[in-house]
Amino acid sequence: MKVIIVDDEHLALLKMEKLLQTQTAVHVPWNVIGSYMNPHDALAACRIEVPDVAFLDIELPEMSGMELAEQLLAIHPQMHIVFVTAFQQFAVHAFQVNALDYLLKPVQPARLAVTLKRIAQCLSLKAAGSGTILVPLEQSLLASQTISQGMKR
Repeated sequence: MKVIIVDDEHLALLKMEKLLQTQTAVHVPWNVIGSYMNPHDALAACRIEVPDVAFLDIELPEMSGMELAEQLLAIHPQMHIVFVTAFQQFAVHAFQVNALDYLLKPVQPARLAVTLKRIAQCLSLKAAGSGTILVPLEQSLLASQTISQGMKR
């Protein structure tokens, strides 16, 4: 699985890369092929590479993560988009962009594992020629809240 990460904060990029590297629950070979602080750089790279997944922050300079997602999907309609943000209020708009998932910062490893399992499931269904079956984003958000509440106890 080829992954790109876009976030305007360098430390957030590093943290997401580290979180992805430490995930062991999903046994799918994947590679972070690019980490970008500038959405235009990510867009240019995606004209050359074909990522399977893009982890996008929503608050980016010059172009929002939502706009970037729309442009990425115009280039690669099969790409999965996962928003990673500190803002809950953008979740509804994520539906309009057909995001696979919506992670709230700080991203918890258990919640990221749920996302990676969903991505792996989607990719294996595509590889099998079955099409893509997605769990509705609102179910994913509920799962996230349940996991978060369980971790606080």
